[in-house]
Amino acid sequence: MIYLNNLYWVLPEIFLSLTVTFLLGYGVIYAKVGGRVSQHEKVIYLTTLSLALALFITLDELSAHLDATSLSNISVGGLFSSNSLVALTKSVILVSGIGILLLYLPYSKEEGQFEYETPLLMVLAIIGMLLLVSSQDMIVFYLAIELLSLSFYVLATTNKEGQYSTEAGLKYFLLGALSSALLLLGFAILYGITGETSFEGLQYYG
Repeated sequence: MIYLNNLYWVLPEIFLSLTVTFLLGYGVIYAKVGGRVSQHEKVIYLTTLSLALALFITLDELSAHLDATSLSNISVGGLFSSNSLVALTKSVILVSGIGILLLYLPYSKEEGQFEYETPLLMVLAIIGMLLLVSSQDMIVFYLAIELLSLSFYVLATTNKEGQYSTEAGLKYFLLGALSSALLLLGFAILYGITGETSFEGLQYYG
């Protein structure tokens, strides 16, 4: 059971998920109000701000781990884990995401790409990465990879003017689907042998 005090350790993922939901609704309602360029810039600024706030939360988590007497691993309902290494990795991911969004703003103006969905897909990919590094269960691990991959499939095809954009997205999707099927098959075999889906439970069968 996940207690409310344990949700603090997955607060960045929860916050970013709520942010994407809000901005998606904002984009659908106001995409044609004030021009595409204006709304596109607003969404990029808001997503960058949300990543900065998530980074602040993650750094606070890292500080809490480093201040502890022992670098213990905190389990969140047996699905996620949090420790100093996980918090540090999350921080690197969020800093990289902020940098990519800041670089994407001038690029989108230069290429004339003003779809508000693109920065939201980037944030969804970042959420997938955050869930991936903190996953403590095979099911969560698989779903995090799928969230990350599906976002990348669409991002690979966003350049409509590019000659190879659609081809790249299709090839990536086919390769990803095959890899996903093989991964899921492996997890199913592991579960059939051990009856466990948590990584902590699997270590006793090593």
